[in-house]
Amino acid sequence: MRLWNAVACASVLCGLMVLSGCSWTADTPTAVTQETSTRTEIDKTGTSVTMPSHPKRVVILNTANIDMYLAVEGTIVGRMDAASLTGELQEKVKNIPSVGNTYNPDVEKIISLHPDLVIGMNIANHIKLREALTSANIPLYINDLDSFEDVNRSLQLFGELTNHPDISKVQIEKINTVFSDYQGKIKDKPHPKTLLLLGTPGNLNVSTDHSFSGKLLDTLGADNIGKYMKSEAPYVPLSLEFIQEQNPERIIFVVMYPDPSIKESFLKEMQSNPAWQHVKAVETGQIHYVPGGLFALNPGTRITQTLELMYKALYE
Repeated sequence: MRLWNAVACASVLCGLMVLSGCSWTADTPTAVTQETSTRTEIDKTGTSVTMPSHPKRVVILNTANIDMYLAVEGTIVGRMDAASLTGELQEKVKNIPSVGNTYNPDVEKIISLHPDLVIGMNIANHIKLREALTSANIPLYINDLDSFEDVNRSLQLFGELTNHPDISKVQIEKINTVFSDYQGKIKDKPHPKTLLLLGTPGNLNVSTDHSFSGKLLDTLGADNIGKYMKSEAPYVPLSLEFIQEQNPERIIFVVMYPDPSIKESFLKEMQSNPAWQHVKAVETGQIHYVPGGLFALNPGTRITQTLELMYKALYE
């Protein structure tokens, strides 16, 4: 009778576990609930992406998305090479497997990590991963990172995915407070005619109003001369004739590499080239150098630092 009761109890227990959607083993007596709920988002490419409501194994392919996902206390199982990350982020992800360079991710490494979501940015080498990932039943979400507003939108989405909406709300409020402060500061200031350059001496490009940094110039009240080039590209090759015609009052040079010789070369070029001599920003010494990590692409939560540096370059 005792033996029959033991068998009956075990049968009832197993039946309850099947009904509840849980699993149990002799070695692991703890039940494990499977994630079944999903949500659908339209990504930057216009693709409808169905993903887990709260993904557990996320791979992220670029700095800004990693920064914002970790800021809302999310966890990741894969990321791009740490060399592309800032010092603080490098420390946070040093034990997370790499899936290659941001601009050349290794799809086989990504799949080997068995992610339930991959997050990338709007570049060809991320978008082309979709076919292989879809075949492996892995959703790819291409996040929109083109503007200041995209930071808050991304933080809200990531807060929901990580089930930390309260944390994302705090992060968004911090950013909005800083942004509001600068909006107040520029309220009665003139709109300086500004040239924003990216590249290296001899290979410089002008930031248009379709680039992240160009849009931020508008946000802070600058008159970005790049918008007068009437191009839908984010950056266009520098034309000295155009610069002379527009005569900017401020020049912001985005330095992509922390090498002092780049600044020296640029200054030497302006001093030796007559085409620069009568540009107002050159005459008054209003040439400002800013780091590429904060200006070339959306910097995520570090946008507060970007706002500070841009405000100083425009108004101080």
